[in-house]
Order: sequence, then C-alpha cells, then structure tokens
Amino acid sequence: MKKILFVTHSISRGGGVGKVFSILATQIAHEFDITVLERGENNKTFPMPKTIKYLSPMFYYPERARELGQKVHFHTVKRLLQSMFISIFPNYFHDKYIKDVYDFEISFNYLYPSIIVGACSNKRTKKIMWIHSDIYDLSYQKYPFPQNLVSYLHFYAQRTAFKNADKIVAISNNTRKSIIDVYPFCADKVVLIPNGYNFPEMVNLSNAFSVKRNERVRFISIGRLDSRKNVQLQIKSILLLYERGIKNVELYILGEGEEKKRLQSIAGIYLNNGIYLQGFQRNPYPFIKSSDCLLITSKSEGFPTVAVEAMALGKPVLSTPVGGMDEIIEEGINGLIFDYTPEDMATKMIHFVKSRSLYRGETISQSVTKYTDKKWGENFVELINEVNRKK
Repeated sequence: MKKILFVTHSISRGGGVGKVFSILATQIAHEFDITVLERGENNKTFPMPKTIKYLSPMFYYPERARELGQKVHFHTVKRLLQSMFISIFPNYFHDKYIKDVYDFEISFNYLYPSIIVGACSNKRTKKIMWIHSDIYDLSYQKYPFPQNLVSYLHFYAQRTAFKNADKIVAISNNTRKSIIDVYPFCADKVVLIPNGYNFPEMVNLSNAFSVKRNERVRFISIGRLDSRKNVQLQIKSILLLYERGIKNVELYILGEGEEKKRLQSIAGIYLNNGIYLQGFQRNPYPFIKSSDCLLITSKSEGFPTVAVEAMALGKPVLSTPVGGMDEIIEEGINGLIFDYTPEDMATKMIHFVKSRSLYRGETISQSVTKYTDKKWGENFVELINEVNRKK
C-alpha cells in the first residue's frame, strides 16, 4: 500500500478545501496509507476516514489553542514567523515537521504547502501540487513597494516548488490557465482534475432540519468572511435593491471571519431585518434548500465548491466571473454572471427576482451531475499510477 502525505493550509478550518479533502479521502482511504500535515489546526473538522493519520500541526489557530489550554499569543507569533521564513528556508521546515519517508507528498494548495512539499529532498518521493484557486496573486510586479518584496519571495519559492513537482493538478480550466500564465514552463506538468462531490449525502443532509421561510426572495451566501470573499459587495447590492423600493428580498450570510463586524456595520439598520449573518454552520444544506439563489462575489477562486452544492440542490447561482464559474454557469439556465460592482450585481439580482419562475430545479441539478466523488477517486488513482510509472 502506497504511503501518501497530504500537506495543507488547514482542513479543519471549515472551508471548501477541507470539505473536498474529506470527500476525496473517503474515496481513496481503502487504497492508500494516508497521513496529513496541517499548517494550521482548528477545531471545525469534517468527517474523515478513521485510518487517516495526522502529524503535529505547525501551529494552532486561536480556537484550537484555547481548546487545548495553550497560549494563543504564542501560536499567533509562530504563524507570522513561519509565514516570513518558509519561503526562504523551505528545507528546514520540511525536515522539521516531516520525519518519515513517503511514496508521495501532495500539497493540497499552493504557496506554503507546495513550498514545503517542493523542498522534499528524497529522490524516491514523488511530488504533486494540487492547486485549488487561481495563482495570479503571485505576479509580484503588480504590487507596490514594499508589498512586492514579499510577493517576490512567494513568486520564486513557488517557482522552485513547481520545478520540483512531478505533476501539478488544476481543479478548473481557470486555475490551469493561471498556472501557465504565471509559470509558462509548467505547461507540460499541469493536468485538469475537477473536484468531486457526494450528491446523495448533500440531499440527505439538506433534509436534516428545516429552515423557516417567508414570502421574501431569499439570497444566500456561504463562505469565510474575509476580504477575498468580498461579501461586502453582496450587502451593498441588496441595499441598492432596498433603495429602489424592492423590499421583497433578503440575504442570509453563513460564515465567520475577520470581516464580520465590518459587514454588520455596512448592513446598518437592515441587520437582522433583511440581512442576516448566521455564523458558521456545520450543515449548510438545509439553508441552501430554503433559499432561492446562491450569491458568489469572490475576487479569487479555483472552482467554488458551494456553487456545485447549490446547483446539486436545484438552486441557481449568481456569481462574479471568478474561478471556473463560466465553466458551469449557463446564463439564464442555472445562473447569471455579473461584474464586480454593486450596480451590476443589483441589476442581475432584480433580473432574477423577476424571472425566477423560469429556473427549473431539475435542469439546474442535472448541470453538475458529472462531478461525482466516485469519478474523482478514479481520477486520483489514475494520477498516482501515472506518476508512479515516471522514472
């Protein structure tokens, strides 16, 4: 049985990467001896096969540190120092946290996980970089001084990691294009493997409990409340609808993060009166089921997991042109694309409100049926076999 080490930012933080890793691990755990190294461990875990082993994390996020009775300040400083030095001394960090020898080391995203995997010096170990978002932020030339110095370090550390990789996996055509645009020499190494999803489980979980409905058209947003997810655009857009006298709409926001207080402030008098911040929900599917439409406003994504989940439950998606959204959204059939302005987003939301009866749940769910967890597991095994044959 091949030994595989997955290195991740965090699979226990409640995000999309953790969720899709849980799905993949369930499909492949019976064929491989799997170990996980998280850069940062949190306390929001997804169901994982019991056979998976875990190395000690590189640091703990505050919630987990408090849970373990450890000093939050120590781990915050540790995280910052690591962020400064991993790009400069990747071999040190690899050897400090990874003592065993594995047949494969797989980074489950770019930057720190892939920089660490790329520093593996064992010639027998195959190295795979699995990239879950576009990487245009590594183009250091677009940043002003002194921010471009950090980006410069990231750019060259990532370049070295990609040079050392046997294969680079992109989860969407957009992700693949970004890798080749930023690092043209990678073109022959990049393969496209979309994520897979457990659709029957989604349907079952969506029936776990009911979420109260009213007569309003309900938009929903799910994800971490940080600047990259750009949730403020959703709030500003729905406020425009209210200003224009369109009151029969509401917005449910699921997630936690550093932007929460700012978002509450932007919502103003409509907080809990049309705009509802529901916090992190371990099971978001009943909320999706009770909604009319999913909103995605991210500035950067690979292939938003939540978009496929919403469509699988028959819900259309309104999204910015991010990640692989143009690969799955058919305008007017299962969603709409809008620009990064409150005005354009509000226009598309109004269009949806007026035409929502034209969106058919069965047609929408059929549009994502090819992204199955079984197919994903098969693609993974094929990838491992292909890389293993490489001399």
